[in-house]
Amino acid sequence: MKIISSLVVAAALLTTTLSAKEGDMYAGLQWYGLSGKYDVTDKITAQAIVGLWGYTGLTSITGRVNYKFIEKNFYNIYAYGSVSSWSWSDSYYDETVFGFGAGGGAEYDIRGINRNFIPLFISADLGIQVASFDHYGSFAGLGLGVGVHYKF
Repeated sequence: MKIISSLVVAAALLTTTLSAKEGDMYAGLQWYGLSGKYDVTDKITAQAIVGLWGYTGLTSITGRVNYKFIEKNFYNIYAYGSVSSWSWSDSYYDETVFGFGAGGGAEYDIRGINRNFIPLFISADLGIQVASFDHYGSFAGLGLGVGVHYKF
């Protein structure tokens, strides 16, 4: 199931990459995994994150929609909503559930420091994520996320 889900996300990102015009795509790291972003409009960015937690068999695939409600020359302030598929497996159980989240953050274009820098964007956000596993219990948590993305 995890491999199929990862392949679906990769295919979706590749399709979006092939159909996107220059300046619409980003690739990078978002706190706990690999991330791809696409500017759907000037205000809305779609984001896919493949979570590589690296411990206890926990993985996730997350889709986020970021809404930029304040935009300045080199930074923006955004709110986001997310849906995730969480998988947790160990020697006894293998379980996949859906979760959701919401939050807000800020993104900064480092070309604001020097226009000759590469188009690298640094973001920080604060949000809540909720999911409920049958065997592992439920979790809801407030978390700080950090991302770094290169804009093509």
